[in-house]
Amino acid sequence: MADKSFGVKQVNLINASGTPRIESPNNLNINAVNVAISTDISVGGQLSLGTGTSISSPGSNILTLGTNSVERVRITSSGNVGIGTDNPTVFGTAYRTLQLNPAAGTGDGSAIRFMYDGGTANTNDLVIYTNSSQSYIRANGARNLDIMRNGSTVATFNANGIALPSGLGIDFSATSDGSGTTTSELLDDYEEGTWTPVFNGTTGNPTLTYSSGYPWGKYTKIGNLVTIAFELRTTARSGGSGNISITGLPFTPPSSQFTGIAEIYNVDLDVNAKYVISYINNDSTIRFDQVRDNDTSIVLPVSAWATGSLCIIGSTMTYMV
Repeated sequence: MADKSFGVKQVNLINASGTPRIESPNNLNINAVNVAISTDISVGGQLSLGTGTSISSPGSNILTLGTNSVERVRITSSGNVGIGTDNPTVFGTAYRTLQLNPAAGTGDGSAIRFMYDGGTANTNDLVIYTNSSQSYIRANGARNLDIMRNGSTVATFNANGIALPSGLGIDFSATSDGSGTTTSELLDDYEEGTWTPVFNGTTGNPTLTYSSGYPWGKYTKIGNLVTIAFELRTTARSGGSGNISITGLPFTPPSSQFTGIAEIYNVDLDVNAKYVISYINNDSTIRFDQVRDNDTSIVLPVSAWATGSLCIIGSTMTYMV
């Protein structure tokens, strides 16, 4: 076959079902199953592949892909990619940009959808979506969304919100520090729940009849700070000796800690007592002291608890663990 000046040096036909021929000075018709070309091809215009699909270079160092006779994808001379746009907006000079524009006449949103083989849309996919009013990343169905760093999960978005692995938390190290010695700026724990306060005597436990719904206790733990609230209401007591103590703390404190004023009702206090304070003793029990007029104090004994009438004791306390 004679050489032609349009850039094809040699054409080899493999399993040919026809014979290549030059139909006119501008057209080469290759009627074959496979074509092997042993040199480069230069195409000055658009290369059509099948019906409505095309590859073209409308400008220097620009590549476009088209379907249905419309340009769909463009790679610019800088390496930025636009889908649905011929002019992808560059995020920054040091970055490469992939820009998706919505289909004409279908709204203003764009989405990237990831789905495994055999998955179902809106159930087994991950969607990155944006429009003029919102942007989101959505894991559909019952799937969790894991955020990973160096192959390890650092946060999981699940049905309850954000779950952090043990030892990780919210890091406030970027904030300014106080004048003391900072030991940690990681908020790594939150918990809330209930606990059961148990009424005791230090040398002998009494038998108590509780009002309906008592005793009760609740707690909230934020970092290493625990706040508890509790109340006991009894209508009868028998036996018991020593001083009143409450056990059953939801978390064990490292040492004794003072807290605040306790709620006391219908308990025989010392005649000179002004108020009662509650504190956590070094054996992890809650104790109660009666503070007198002269600012001295004595502990509250079990014997001060009435035997046949409604008695109430309770407090809200905060301590560190």
